[in-house]
Parts: sequence; C-alpha cells; structure tokens
Amino acid sequence: MRNSSSASAGAGGFCPGLLSAGGTVDGLGVRDQKRYLLRDPIQLGSAWTNVVSASSIEHYRIAELGAPCRVPAGTFENCIRVESRNRKDEQRTLVNELTFAPAVGIVRIELTLESGGKRVPQSVFELKQFTVYSRGTRSP
Repeated sequence: MRNSSSASAGAGGFCPGLLSAGGTVDGLGVRDQKRYLLRDPIQLGSAWTNVVSASSIEHYRIAELGAPCRVPAGTFENCIRVESRNRKDEQRTLVNELTFAPAVGIVRIELTLESGGKRVPQSVFELKQFTVYSRGTRSP
C-alpha cells in the first residue's frame, strides 16, 4: 500500500468523467447529485460525512494515495482510493470503495457487505475503456 501524505492535484483533477455524467466540482470537492465522492484536502485519512437521507448516513475517508489500479481500460498510477461506510443495522454495514485516477475519474468501484465481522463481496465495476478529448473539442 502506498500512502503519500497528500496529492498535488485537488479533487477536481481526478474527475473529468464524473463531470460529464452530471457531477460537479465546487470549492470543497467532487460530488454527484446527493453526496461528495472526493473531498479536499486530498490527504491520507481525510474524512467526511454525507447525509443522503433521514435514514442513510455515509462516512467517507481517503484510504490510500498514490496506488496503481489495474482495470480492463489499463493500469493507472497515482490513484486515490476512497472508502465509504453506511451502517444498515446493528449487524450489517455496506462498504463502497471508489478508486479515482488522475485526469480520468472513477476507474473502479467495489461494493462489499460487512456482516458478523466478515466481508461478503457484492459487486465490482471497472472501467473498460475511455477516450481523452483535447480542450475545445466536444465529446460525442
């Protein structure tokens, strides 16, 4: 595990793909319609909370910095891995690990269920391909 103390780019430099999918970057970080997925400062251990609904609170933390991530679209260096936890009841917690690659965005999502002290895999989503567009050109 690599764990440099901080990343040189702010949160916005990690998410152009999310921006084209309706996400936004503001002064605090990168968010979808309901929550911050990556939040400044980009430092190992940084944590934040999102209240998604009255019964759903997600706890996020930057779990890893500078790590490579290999997915079908390629191998990405200097990635950020964010872990979110959402307690469903006394016995079960949903764990969502998001991996962000610089200048690309989310390249991997892994969902697991913690129950009885064990992690039970649920789903894995990995980037299969992507296209880099130069500034001033429009994506299809």
